[in-house]
Amino acid sequence: MALDVPQMIPLICRSKFLGLKHESTNVRPLRQATEAYCLRVPRIRIRFPLSESATELLPWFIIFFPAFCDEDTMSWRRQLARLIPQASFVCSTALVVARRGAVVFMFHRVLEPGAVCYDAEMVTSTDLFGEFVQWLAREFEIVPLGEIAVRLQNGRPLKRVCSLTFDDGWVDNYTNAFSIIRRFNAPATIFLASSFIGSTRRLWQDRLWYLLRLISGTDLGDLVRNWRTQHQIEKAVPADLSFAAWRTFLMGVGNEEAEDFVVKLQDVVPRAAIPNAPVFMNWDQVREMHQAGIEFGAHTLNHVFLPNADVNTAQSEIEGSRREIEERMNGRIAGFAYPWGALNAKIRECVKRAGFKYAAGVQPGIVRSKSDMFLLPRMFMSDSVLRYGSSFSKTNTAVYLAVKSITRAGANEY
Repeated sequence: MALDVPQMIPLICRSKFLGLKHESTNVRPLRQATEAYCLRVPRIRIRFPLSESATELLPWFIIFFPAFCDEDTMSWRRQLARLIPQASFVCSTALVVARRGAVVFMFHRVLEPGAVCYDAEMVTSTDLFGEFVQWLAREFEIVPLGEIAVRLQNGRPLKRVCSLTFDDGWVDNYTNAFSIIRRFNAPATIFLASSFIGSTRRLWQDRLWYLLRLISGTDLGDLVRNWRTQHQIEKAVPADLSFAAWRTFLMGVGNEEAEDFVVKLQDVVPRAAIPNAPVFMNWDQVREMHQAGIEFGAHTLNHVFLPNADVNTAQSEIEGSRREIEERMNGRIAGFAYPWGALNAKIRECVKRAGFKYAAGVQPGIVRSKSDMFLLPRMFMSDSVLRYGSSFSKTNTAVYLAVKSITRAGANEY
């Protein structure tokens, strides 16, 4: 499906969705600027993977979201986008779309600006997170994810509701995010990879990032040959020391094999390369947050890539995490989050057998009346989403939510 920009102009300026019967003074500069660019690029075709019910909104969001634009439209879109923050109706219009259902936000780490993390896309800066939660408290009703699941199950309204969720159980969820959440009286839900809580363990991806920066290609080659022979791995390995390539490769071979590879790598590289400071919360911190109203769920014992595990291992990881969290907190938990959002039919059944009431994935979207209780959509959040220039942009964030809420996205099923 494609639209020409000249065809989009009247829809932008007089969209029924905007409630504009006549061109307003706010819209006129946008129309004039659009027409001026159309003289330079008379036929711009734009593709978008959206549902038919969203077609009336498309002219609006195409301008703001580069993911749906062909390469030759990008210069035009970027220049026109400079006008967008000046239009006061853009944010409110996008929020109307996002509020049609419950929005579940997915965070990982909340760090001070400049802090080190092996994956920058996991990081939200403390200043941006604070501004975001403050804005969220004005625009939505913030509830625990368990409340959204109950509303979905009972057929209760989901509009204008949202939830803050955090995966893994990083210590900065307590040291940084917790104080911000309390400041605005906002609840949250944290999914714990329970074997890491109260320990100095680090995810194998975290250790891999540190180690690859210090090892030579020759040393790595010898190690890889022995490791592949031991585990009978035929899959081709990455050709360089790229962390992203090695992380993807190791996720595909299995959690035990990945852990063993990183352990062998640590034998070659000095241990001083990896900091000793704990990066996950301890159980006292978990209990303190729980007493303050923070909800907790399970995220397996060891943050494993579940589709690569045999059924018995997967069931043990899922049930074990629930059992440990409930024992440590002396209470029941209802929710589970799939590590990396990865699942298949067998993993879904394992989660149900473990007694969970709902499960969260990572595919974008909003929770509607027909959403799957065991694959609730979540909006991935980080600095790259919230930041515009050097500060938080409510307009960019609202448009991101609106576009993601009407985009088709499948589950990470394997």
